[in-house]
Amino acid sequence: MIINGSAYGLDSTYNAIRLAGTLSKRGGVAVSIFLVGDGVTVAMENQKTPDGYYKLDQMLIEGSKRSTMKVLADHTLVADKVLVF
Repeated sequence: MIINGSAYGLDSTYNAIRLAGTLSKRGGVAVSIFLVGDGVTVAMENQKTPDGYYKLDQMLIEGSKRSTMKVLADHTLVADKVLVF
């Protein structure tokens, strides 16, 4: 799953995180999330969340780390499906 939308102000980013969380709870399903562009704001810890928004950084699976376009390309090539938000 590739997320390039900002953490707040876009329903698509919030729904992408929700979908990833729901999919990850299914047996036999592996979900990888790659944050690019404004999407990296989703993983920023201890951010001041605007009123009325969920804390997306707390909805992500622990262990997010900086990566590269090569890693994204590798994940894309082996994935059954790639969703872009």
